[in-house]
Amino acid sequence: MRFAIALPPRWRELLPRNLRQHLLLTLLVSGVLSLSLGMLGPAQWLEARLFDMRGYFASQERELVPGLHLLALQPEQQPALLKTLEAIPPDALDVLGFDAPGLSQPQTLNALRAISQRKGWQLVVGASPLLDKQGRLTGLRKPVQSEHLGLSYYPVDLDGRLRRLPLQWRYREALQRRVQQIDSFALAVYRASAINRTQSLPLTQYFNYPAPQHVQPVLKLSQLQATFSAAETASAVPTVLLVVESDLAQAGKTPFDVAPTRLSMHAYAVSSLLQQQHYTRPALVNALLPLWLSLAGLLTLWLTLRWGRLMSGLAVLTLWLSALSLNMLCFRYLHVWLDLLSPSLCLLASAGSVMVLFERTEGQARQRLYSTFRRHLPDQKVRALMDKAGESLAQNERRVVTVMFTDIQGFSQMSEKLPSDQIIRILNEYLTAMTEIIFANQGSLDKYMGDGIMAVYGNIGSNNPKQDAYYAVKTALEMQDRMAELQKKWMNEGLRPIQIRIGINTGEALVGHVGHPDRKEVTVIGDTVNTTSRIEKLNKPYRTHILISHSTYEYVKEYARVQPLGEEQLKGKTSSVMVYEVRGWKAQPVA
Repeated sequence: MRFAIALPPRWRELLPRNLRQHLLLTLLVSGVLSLSLGMLGPAQWLEARLFDMRGYFASQERELVPGLHLLALQPEQQPALLKTLEAIPPDALDVLGFDAPGLSQPQTLNALRAISQRKGWQLVVGASPLLDKQGRLTGLRKPVQSEHLGLSYYPVDLDGRLRRLPLQWRYREALQRRVQQIDSFALAVYRASAINRTQSLPLTQYFNYPAPQHVQPVLKLSQLQATFSAAETASAVPTVLLVVESDLAQAGKTPFDVAPTRLSMHAYAVSSLLQQQHYTRPALVNALLPLWLSLAGLLTLWLTLRWGRLMSGLAVLTLWLSALSLNMLCFRYLHVWLDLLSPSLCLLASAGSVMVLFERTEGQARQRLYSTFRRHLPDQKVRALMDKAGESLAQNERRVVTVMFTDIQGFSQMSEKLPSDQIIRILNEYLTAMTEIIFANQGSLDKYMGDGIMAVYGNIGSNNPKQDAYYAVKTALEMQDRMAELQKKWMNEGLRPIQIRIGINTGEALVGHVGHPDRKEVTVIGDTVNTTSRIEKLNKPYRTHILISHSTYEYVKEYARVQPLGEEQLKGKTSSVMVYEVRGWKAQPVA
């Protein structure tokens, strides 16, 4: 599956093609998923439940804001309330909030208004909503006009929980075109108690409930006058009294499964506003958060996919845990509700999609490339080369390389005399030891040819002809030393000692991948390879062990101690080739 994205030319130069594909896939998956989750009711319900869970662990036992007092009023206590308010000193109270629809007779409200004006108090009166069948606000049951009027209504979510604290309501009454606006009761109290404050508040906030075991202290009418004594008039904190009808019911429950009263809801709301303890839910941040987290996941994958799927999965998991921790910190200390479900699912879905696309495209190509090269090089070197060069390792090109052929002297006669299992054991032991020496000297194993080995230097990775020739000669000398150790071992086992013959040549060759698309091999093709094979066979008439061509000699003459043997006319070549026998180093080999 392939994706394409149209980008400006400058961007196309900066972004690789596969990164553009992954970027488009990330944007597509995160965008579609976030929009889908925003419209699904179960997803919204689960997000709300996650909000409740965080609120439960972040909740703590706390007192009401200083200066906030609650009074539950019985119907028969109305005259006594007016007398008590008359006896309270003017400076003992700043705001009087009155929400008692059953007691809101015109004469009562007029008396409260007169008392408030004489004593300099701010009077806030609660208005009851008029709702349609769908629960939408259509109008108000307006009491007598007051300086501060607030809607006494707390909406219930679909699961019956009280989470939202709307600060303002908009409605349109029947037969009217103009949209009207009214503050909530809590906001009206806040504005009355903080007239000089100009702080702007979000239109919709969310309750920050105290711990479930918290109990709101409620005054009795007999305690009212003693509470608002002259001794409290020196307080710099606004003093607020909320008077609510005692039998005024409140629909719904808190996220802690507690059924609150209307008085408790007013106390939570006003206290949250005065203490700035409410939760806010930034719509723009939550809309972009899934995209931001998905792009961070894409960056994480691009930095870790080279180390394998396990490391990439752990990196994405670490990113998600970091985002979760940041979410909890913002919730607890900044009182910001950042969505958790949609960003998490978008991160996991986009990261999973990118990993699947990577495995279907670059991953399979890298795996095939790795499987091909690990036949010729050690695993550690293959990974290092792929991390550095990537798919450019698979390019076909002409290079100056050094080729080495080895062969066991008299192997055919020995194989006829020894049991087959013993021959295989000796051959495996020999090939293993020689291959390790080739790998240790930065060579690549081209192929096994029965008892022979073909190794190439400079065909994979960096190319330095002088260094490649040096490592080839060093390999040949180390092979001879290792064969001496193996001969002692085999002689102790009663076996006949064997010798190896080596031929080395340097020249230009075609380096490429040949074979079936699923079974390709890295090899070198050209006259350099044929010449090397024929030089190795010259060891038999010369009775030598290591022969090199003149082209190789030119690169190693500063280090190697050689004996010229003359020019040889090789089969299939029009010109003769000068060959040399390598007898050792002029000094210690260079590391």
